[in-house]
Amino acid sequence: MKLPRYLQVALVLTAGLVLWSQFSSDETQETVHLRAPTTRPAPAVKPSAEPLTTVRHDLFPPHNEHEESPETVAVEVVPPPSAPPLPLQVLGAWWEQRQRIIILTDGQETWPVCERCRADGKIWLGDSPVSGWTLTEVANDYLQFEWTATHMHQRLSLEELTSEPQ
Repeated sequence: MKLPRYLQVALVLTAGLVLWSQFSSDETQETVHLRAPTTRPAPAVKPSAEPLTTVRHDLFPPHNEHEESPETVAVEVVPPPSAPPLPLQVLGAWWEQRQRIIILTDGQETWPVCERCRADGKIWLGDSPVSGWTLTEVANDYLQFEWTATHMHQRLSLEELTSEPQ
């Protein structure tokens, strides 16, 4: 690809100016440092009625931990999402044909937790006895529920209801 003549000229001039600026700035600084000091008389300064003062603003003042600044910004710390307390309690259990049936309550209603029983209103894995809580696991010594809003799990201990009474 051939560049037009005006672009070639502009490219050569730009390269020349860059080289000149690189070398000329170094020479200027060196010549300033190599010059012999001149003895010029200091300019006469007329005394003024008001003294000259320099106003300085401290951009980075020292930080004092004991002193509260009026510009303190209150930062609200947001706690991580958590589940509310599990509203269910274990009311009891009974054994029928070698299967344990656990009775849960929320204080107003009761539900049997069983896999194969034909009880009305029974709950099993994936069911929600209380709004927002889903039964996710039935183990020998606990029931695990999931708070659906945050997918956090809570266990409900079965304590002494783990084995069939004799």
